[in-house]
Amino acid sequence: MNEFEIGTTAYRSDKIPVLQQNQLVRRLAPFLTAIAEVYVAMQRAESGGSTDDAMAQRMAALMGPLGRAFAAMPDADIDYLQNACLTVTQRRDEKGQWQAMMRGGALMYQQLDLLELNGIIVQVVQDNLANFFFGLVQKASDGMPALAGTTGASS
Repeated sequence: MNEFEIGTTAYRSDKIPVLQQNQLVRRLAPFLTAIAEVYVAMQRAESGGSTDDAMAQRMAALMGPLGRAFAAMPDADIDYLQNACLTVTQRRDEKGQWQAMMRGGALMYQQLDLLELNGIIVQVVQDNLANFFFGLVQKASDGMPALAGTTGASS
């Protein structure tokens, strides 16, 4: 169970079933490649003692590919991502009770704004897929083929 806050609202999420995690990996691959480029650039900038201005310029240059990768995702993939993440997420109501974000495929909180929605998605994807991608990056940095010995995402 992953608990997090966005603004003043508390959320918690369960794990996405592993077969759905695999679908998310496949659908997010182009977008995650762009994120990996941003991550590598940030690591290089930090290790090279880059100034804040130089780092900001590098980040701005990399946001173009990241934005294009996100914009190129088909609507069906965005819908799948949103539904997979919201289905496993609950929100604490005013009485302190946990309530499902989605029931029967319907969003229960129509007042949800774009920042909250994307914050939830980032938290859920990170909680479910971070170990898988960290494992791939670690194996690649060790000089091993990316999927050699990989047993999948931990749940």
